[in-house]
Amino acid sequence: MPRRRNEYRRRLRPRVNDVQQPAPHEEPAPEEEPVPEEVVQVVNRGRRGNRRRAAPEHQQPDQPVENINQPPPQKQLKTTAVQAGPDLSKDRYDIWKMGYSPINIKQLQLILRDYPNQQDKQILFNGFKFGFSLNYHGPRIPFESKNLKSVLSNPIGARLKIESEISLGRIAGPFCKRPISNLRCSPIGLVPKKTGGLRLITHLSYPPLSSVNDFIDEKFTSVKYSSFDNAVNMVKKLGIGAKLAKMDIKSAFRLLPVYPGDFDLLGFKIEDEYYIDKAMAMGCSISCAIFEKFQPFCIGF
Repeated sequence: MPRRRNEYRRRLRPRVNDVQQPAPHEEPAPEEEPVPEEVVQVVNRGRRGNRRRAAPEHQQPDQPVENINQPPPQKQLKTTAVQAGPDLSKDRYDIWKMGYSPINIKQLQLILRDYPNQQDKQILFNGFKFGFSLNYHGPRIPFESKNLKSVLSNPIGARLKIESEISLGRIAGPFCKRPISNLRCSPIGLVPKKTGGLRLITHLSYPPLSSVNDFIDEKFTSVKYSSFDNAVNMVKKLGIGAKLAKMDIKSAFRLLPVYPGDFDLLGFKIEDEYYIDKAMAMGCSISCAIFEKFQPFCIGF
């Protein structure tokens, strides 16, 4: 019994007044200062936050759950807008929405009050409000044809121009099948601009004798431009010191929206995808005549 008691005494450290004393050759540990209650609360909140962040990634309550059934986003080509304005590519699949034009209808109506030509006044107001009619009088049947060589040899350049027009709200598409049952798809081509870049054109005179242009009456398409003699007479009238100015309107025809009832005439196709042009096309026989009615507003009538 005494031997067992001595063994316990050797194992245990000596105590004085119920306080454990350090073992020999050991420095006493510093006394811990009491931690304020505010610090304890902050530490506990941090620990709880760490426990939430340590949860599995797919079970985080603050993260949205990805829909695995959602189709992957379509790859879009990088484009540069040719005209300042809002990005309207969100309307690219709205078939019957009228094409975008920057013309302010309310301001146009105020200016038209003093316009001398009453017939053109009505055409312009209705055209910008409801879309300009092509005055087409012919069969409305589906049609497809190959594009011009300029597009076949440069499909990337063609797509860049198309995407640019889509972002401006002037072309709808692409569609994997005909968006309109009787959509007529005419050939498209690319023409170099004098100022650089490419211009997208639509060959609406193909095929001969049965094209879109063949069924638009010439009385709607005839245009009479000012002659050089008229310019000379103006200079003579103004006298010495008269100055001449030349103005080039960018994307002139594209400012004119087309009446949605004629969208079926302005389709085209590239690489098995269908598109609808919603603005007056370069290649439509009536585009020039309609723009000539609008031209006086650009220079002041």
